Amino acid sequence: MRKKIILINAVPFVVGFILDTLINLTITTSSDTIPTVPFDAIAVAFLVVWALLAAFVKKQTESRKTLLLSLLAVPLAVLVLCGLQSLLGGTWPVVGIFTEVYFLPVQRLASRMFQWVGIKNIYMFPVSCVAFLLMAAAAFVGCKLKKK
Repeated sequence: MRKKIILINAVPFVVGFILDTLINLTITTSSDTIPTVPFDAIAVAFLVVWALLAAFVKKQTESRKTLLLSLLAVPLAVLVLCGLQSLLGGTWPVVGIFTEVYFLPVQRLASRMFQWVGIKNIYMFPVSCVAFLLMAAAAFVGCKLKKK
């Protein structure tokens, strides 16, 4: 069970690195050759997959609380590191890349939520907090899913 939780917690890193690569390709090449990355669709798909992964693993845990704590321990640690980076300024060489890409799959959706309420300029840490809350909500929904 622990191996599955570790693998599930690696999913945001993998998706984030892939998105980061797509972003870099889009920036460094002509827009005629590489289409615009559909961040909103990717964010929704990622949250659905996150919820389904939580539903998949919930059968093998003692309680929903244990599962939620296991699924959200790594995102919470990444969020704390994001907060420290924001307080201390700048990014750290090794840790910085992980904190930058972990929430990347849902950052666009999180930043749009600020825009919807009229906040135009927002720092990265509050966006990461909303991204964490979106992931937590998706994991909670996944824990509530029942097999039919």
